[in-house]
Amino acid sequence: IFFRCNAFMNYGTINPMANNTWHQKFDSANALLLSIKNAINSSASDVEVASKSMEIRKAFAKFDQELSDLHNALATMGGTAGENARRKGKLSKLQQERALLQESFKARTGITIEKWKNTGKSAKGKGPAEESLETLGMENQQILEHQRNVLDQQDEDADQLYLATQRIKNVGLMIRDELTEQDKLLDTLGAEEDIAIGKLSKEKGRLGKLVELNKNNISFCCVLLLIVGLFVLIFFLLGVL
Repeated sequence: IFFRCNAFMNYGTINPMANNTWHQKFDSANALLLSIKNAINSSASDVEVASKSMEIRKAFAKFDQELSDLHNALATMGGTAGENARRKGKLSKLQQERALLQESFKARTGITIEKWKNTGKSAKGKGPAEESLETLGMENQQILEHQRNVLDQQDEDADQLYLATQRIKNVGLMIRDELTEQDKLLDTLGAEEDIAIGKLSKEKGRLGKLVELNKNNISFCCVLLLIVGLFVLIFFLLGVL
């Protein structure tokens, strides 16, 4: 949803129904202007044109209202700056054609028709969206198709990002499991080390006792040898005397 909202904010909101209605009204105004042109130029004499002056003036009034409606609708349609510029260009051509027909009607009948003025009030809005290099020169349908392609690409990128995130998550879980096994192994090694140290301490104590016992035995043997030597020496001296 976030990607789709950003896409329509970047490219502007285009209402296909409003766009089609605007083009239908434009075609209607263009057809009306063409009928005015035929009524003025197809008549053989100025008198014949003058006889149709009331009908032609009503047609001018109707065309002016439709032209005003087209300009007012343009302000509320949205779309890109380029698309709005193209619509304004079409309306500008209608205004130029109307001005030429107005002068032609005056030349043939002497009747002056007021210049067109926009009688409506343009709706206030945020204005057209800034056109990008991708949408430059595109019509509405092409822009909508481009937006759909952009949204599809963003959805695909989001899916790829999700898959990449899942892969990273799986790798993280594998690392966690491996660390857990390593911790268990270290705990086992630590326990075995404690057992080995305990056994080593016991053996060290037994060895100390054995060494101490050997020291006592050696001392006893030395004393015994000294006593025996002393008795031998005494008997030797007595024998001599």
